[in-house]
Amino acid sequence: MKVIIIKDNKDGKVNDVIDVSPGYASNFLIKNGLGVPYNKENVKLLNKRLEAIAKEHEIKRQHAIELKSQLEKVNLTYKLKVNHTTGDGQTHHSITTKQIMASLADSGFHLEKHSIEKIHLNYIGNHKIVGKLYDGIEFHIQVRIEEDV
Repeated sequence: MKVIIIKDNKDGKVNDVIDVSPGYASNFLIKNGLGVPYNKENVKLLNKRLEAIAKEHEIKRQHAIELKSQLEKVNLTYKLKVNHTTGDGQTHHSITTKQIMASLADSGFHLEKHSIEKIHLNYIGNHKIVGKLYDGIEFHIQVRIEEDV
């Protein structure tokens, strides 16, 4: 008997169509609200749900592409004191992901917490930061660290 899964469980994920024995389908999956019988009415509902999910996915993807193009125009600049004893441009402090996210928020970009991997920039110069948006879409931000005199 074919069953459409409506709640994730060990037999499948939501919207999966599985083939199980009639007893298991009626006595466990359907009885416990984990699935519904595979019939014309339920297939129509399934197709509507899948279309809505696909449409929502495409909207989120387009939004992420637009956000990527805006983010890649951003250049962040920070001034830090330099440790002159090392002579290699290393700073006393570092710029962290948290500071970059705060700067982006000040610029009007409110991203998810883990959009940018953890970083600690502690050298004078230009740095390229890579972040991820929806569905693996990556963006790059230029960060410049200058010497604070």
